[in-house]
Amino acid sequence: GTATSGAADTLGGFKALVATAHAANSGGVVDFEGVTGLTNGVFTTFASNGFQIRLGGASSTKLLNVTSSDTLRIAGYGSATPISGTAHMDDTEGTGNSEFTLTFGSIVNGAAGEAVTEFAITANSRNGFATTLTLLATLDNGSTQTLSSDLLGTAAADDTFYRFTAPAGRFIQSVSFDTSSTVRFPYDDLAVITGVIPEPASLGLLAVGLGLIASRRRG
Repeated sequence: GTATSGAADTLGGFKALVATAHAANSGGVVDFEGVTGLTNGVFTTFASNGFQIRLGGASSTKLLNVTSSDTLRIAGYGSATPISGTAHMDDTEGTGNSEFTLTFGSIVNGAAGEAVTEFAITANSRNGFATTLTLLATLDNGSTQTLSSDLLGTAAADDTFYRFTAPAGRFIQSVSFDTSSTVRFPYDDLAVITGVIPEPASLGLLAVGLGLIASRRRG
């Protein structure tokens, strides 16, 4: 399934955008792999306080700081199929509390004003556990975007791609996850794209500059 907000709202379309951004050191993907011998029932905590997403290739020094309201895990599920590799991500709060929030912080070695402008992740449908999954993106001006989709209780049958795109001049501060179920749900292949957001003063100067150009053309 697909639940998206913005242009090129398909998994394939977003992959192409991330690839371009990655080459420019302004895009990053976390596939939640890297655990030796991971099998169903084997879990590794990877973010007790937060984690980082590398923007660009292995030689890039740009790192996006991410904090989570809950401790997250790398997990192998027998009841769900990952998008890539063998691992998923979920939270550790357990039955009765499957909600958490990811907050995007500073970018190490990033440009001035650089922030997250696009976010995407895939929720994996799980055998025997149908749910309604809602993601809420909060922007820097306090406005929000909401995406919600019903996931069938069958592994791989209803994996759903969620994508948020911030309007021009805005950026995404956080994304919250909320399910109608009381059990954990797995996610895979989290991706972000960053951009430089002009300061309001810069936008004003740009508008003045454009006005001068328009005046000269009319003259």
